[in-house]
Amino acid sequence: MPLPIAAPPAAAAAAAAAAPADAPMGDMFANYNPEGSLNGLFAPAYIKGFAPSEQAVSAWHAQNNPISYSDVDALRMPNEWMPPQKTSRFGTDVYGAGRIPDKLRYGDDRGQVDPLALISLSQGGPYDVDARRNAIAQRLTANKAAEAAYVAPKNWWER
Repeated sequence: MPLPIAAPPAAAAAAAAAAPADAPMGDMFANYNPEGSLNGLFAPAYIKGFAPSEQAVSAWHAQNNPISYSDVDALRMPNEWMPPQKTSRFGTDVYGAGRIPDKLRYGDDRGQVDPLALISLSQGGPYDVDARRNAIAQRLTANKAAEAAYVAPKNWWER
């Protein structure tokens, strides 16, 4: 049998004095805050059909979501260039067994998605597109330099 736990008399008296019984509830249209919670850290409340709410939410999204889904896909970091790797003819069977390459490439061939772009897309906040584009340009330059410096092995056992 649960024991009844009552609030201390001083706390009950303070709560009753703080909220009178005849206090009207606030009108959400009259008390609407277009700034949003925590000084704009979170988006303002969206009320369909209420023009100040729709304008405030669209302004917040324009300021805090600088990228879109297509931008996230366009800002993929290209994979690092790797020399061509062949498997030997030894051990070929119905399962395609053969020599395993030294470097394996996992993931999408289009490149890696930037986690910061995903965070900015999902949670809002600033994202430096120019810094990402500069990093992509550096990777492409390094890939071209590595491909130009590559010398193919002459013997099959050097592969």
